[in-house]
Amino acid sequence: MAEVGHFLANGAWQEWPAEQAAAVGEFLRAWWTWTLTQPDLPEPAHEIFALCRDDPHWPGHRYA
Repeated sequence: MAEVGHFLANGAWQEWPAEQAAAVGEFLRAWWTWTLTQPDLPEPAHEIFALCRDDPHWPGHRYA
């Protein structure tokens, strides 16, 4: 999970072309929704949340 966080944090995906950035954001929101519905997660929910909130369209995000 640390590797995913590193690449999301340093990849500046929010600055990619709009269609690509939207795809990453859509994936993160879908991942978080999936996380909320799973009884046994492969990773702790708080770690997944920390990655998903990097989406600039996430409610309450500093760039929203």
